Amino acid sequence: MKKFITCVVLFIINTFVFSQTNLRISDLRTMGMGGSNITHSFYFNPSCLSLSTSQFIDINYFNKYQLKELSSVSIVYGNSEFQLPFAFHISTFGYDKYRETMFRLVLSKRVSSEWIVGISTQYALLQTELYEAEVKKLSTDIGILYIPDENLLIGLSITDFPSIRLDKESIHIEDFNYYSIQTGCQYQFINNLLIASSIRYTNQSALRIYSGLEYTVYNDFYLRTGLQTNPVIPVFGVGMKRPVFHVDMAVNYHLLLGISSGIGITYLF
Repeated sequence: MKKFITCVVLFIINTFVFSQTNLRISDLRTMGMGGSNITHSFYFNPSCLSLSTSQFIDINYFNKYQLKELSSVSIVYGNSEFQLPFAFHISTFGYDKYRETMFRLVLSKRVSSEWIVGISTQYALLQTELYEAEVKKLSTDIGILYIPDENLLIGLSITDFPSIRLDKESIHIEDFNYYSIQTGCQYQFINNLLIASSIRYTNQSALRIYSGLEYTVYNDFYLRTGLQTNPVIPVFGVGMKRPVFHVDMAVNYHLLLGISSGIGITYLF
């Protein structure tokens, strides 16, 4: 029975999940807004790190389809108080027989009142019983953020390109040849409504569109919803902000595979 469950899990990974990179899940605030992350999350756009103004530790846990074997954990330490903001990012996906891990260094710089640039380098590692050797990759992200107005942000990023395989290339894993290009914008309507949308192209799937909104119910409580295409997945989320910590939760629904959920906690100091 245990072997059967393992085979089913690996089938789901390769059929439904592996076409997307498992280590590139959005933070939970972004996920609650449909995954449109290009203008406020340095997980996909390293230039967004300069939008922060303090030191922080960010922890996100996301469980796909209520299977513990498909869980992701992401831990970040960031510091935006220096002249050159930086962050260390570690994420992991899977279980003891199948594990993906990524180590990431993020740098960002505000070059003018309107422009922010960022770059990150990541080392990705795949460990599985399917192969005798580990699969390894070194890659780079580049991001730009343009702020023409205090209420409008426009972003562009290229993730995992260029990339270099550090293992035996005879091990054929499509996910480790992955890269993506994403662009989008967000606009702050009045003081309590934020709308974000982005378009993302990857070399492994068709074009995806992400859109969502965040409504400020009170000064420290947020309601979020959004939608992503290909496949169509509706998303809902909530968030709470306090002076020294933030808590975010998100839930999405896949028509065939069911519910995925997660929680994120950010500590500011």
